[in-house]
Amino acid sequence: MDAVGSADLDSQGDALTEVHGGSATYLTLVRRIPGSDPKGRQLYVLQRPLDVETAFLRQVQAGLGQLGMLAILASFIVGLIVSERITRPVLKMVRGAEEMKRGNYDFPLRVDSQDEIGYLAERFQEMREHEKDYVKSLEEVAQVKSEFISIASHELRTPISVIKGFVELFSNGTLGTTTETQQNALAAIERSLKSLTRIAEDATRVAQIESDRLGLALENHEVEGLVRQAVSIAAGDAPDRDLSITTEVEPGLAPVLVDGPRLTQALANLVRNAIRFTPNGGRIEVRGVREADDLVLHVRDSGIGIAKDKLDEVLRRSFSVRDSLNHHSSGTLEFNSAGLGLGLTLARGIVEAHGGAIEAESAPDRGSTFTIRVPYRGAGSSQKAA
Repeated sequence: MDAVGSADLDSQGDALTEVHGGSATYLTLVRRIPGSDPKGRQLYVLQRPLDVETAFLRQVQAGLGQLGMLAILASFIVGLIVSERITRPVLKMVRGAEEMKRGNYDFPLRVDSQDEIGYLAERFQEMREHEKDYVKSLEEVAQVKSEFISIASHELRTPISVIKGFVELFSNGTLGTTTETQQNALAAIERSLKSLTRIAEDATRVAQIESDRLGLALENHEVEGLVRQAVSIAAGDAPDRDLSITTEVEPGLAPVLVDGPRLTQALANLVRNAIRFTPNGGRIEVRGVREADDLVLHVRDSGIGIAKDKLDEVLRRSFSVRDSLNHHSSGTLEFNSAGLGLGLTLARGIVEAHGGAIEAESAPDRGSTFTIRVPYRGAGSSQKAA
């Protein structure tokens, strides 16, 4: 056998070498005997056949591999248990919450466990049922409100027609001569009747919007004619206001497929709001252009503007009067006067019925820009007007 030199032993402390003897190879470990004289050569030697040690190492590797496989299998089983008892029920509740957002309160949860997850699922189901009942009651109230507004506004037309008929009879002298003072009073009554008629008509339209019954009669209309008519209607309601109102329509625009009277009404409502919140001496610009497949109508004013956090509230579909007891609605478009809040609601409903949207940009003391954007070729299908 090969020997291990003392120099190697002194330098390394231990010596592990391969020793070849005959047809076999041995792993040989040489160490000093603990407690022996360092200057002496008192050693002990351990030898093991290399093939035996290699086989042992392979057995250890195989055992570690089996343990690893068992660990992976255990992890997989634990994962399945966690998925089945925790993750899957939680994902079902998440899906149930998403369906609630879409208005589906009957999405099946199928969580039958009796642990904390099951308790959570039961509470979620109870909450969902309460939410369903609450939303249903709100829908019923909204439906009753819309029907009441529709019926009330319709019933108002009869007394309005009667009053209007007698005003005409007095004005043309059929019921006798009237003095100048009486003629002025009749003119005031007639102006109020016009305002009351518009409120009744707007209320009817809002009720139709709220119940998704606003129909459209789509026809081709010249854009410039629609814009000028809307500005004329709005400006006619403010004869005493000192404002600069200009219109600009992109030249060469093809006719647009819309419900002309309805879109004109929507644009006129935006111009009315611009007049109402722009002080005398201010300016209002109404511009019509085509952008890709959309007709875009801008109403820009130099008025008092709107704070950013109020824009969403201003544009929302539902209208509300916060203090009905102290509310005062002006029949004219006096600067910063109050209104019923129907104008923007009606405008938005008309535009959305066309498949479009109303956008707004504003800042306090910097004016506002309201934009109507509707498809140039119509909302998809023509409907008969309601």
